[in-house]
Amino acid sequence: MEMFIQFNNILRYRSEHGNLPNGLDDLGDRPDGVQYTRLADGVFQLSGRTGDVIVDYTSTEPVADLLADATAIVSGIASIPPGAGAS
Repeated sequence: MEMFIQFNNILRYRSEHGNLPNGLDDLGDRPDGVQYTRLADGVFQLSGRTGDVIVDYTSTEPVADLLADATAIVSGIASIPPGAGAS
């Protein structure tokens, strides 16, 4: 869920400043376990890891995919093998 929070923080930053942040430090507190990469103008990637679970999200994907991955993992419906990333 931390990735979803950061997703919203990034969108808020873009709305206020007209561009993406250079890094998560631009948003204030830097969360543990979440990496941000600015890929192109208006496109970014978030990567998160908790234990053996790795989730990667690119902003060109529907945000519903990020939420579905998080819900499935937290509820135990789905799991991600070590070293594999979710889209």
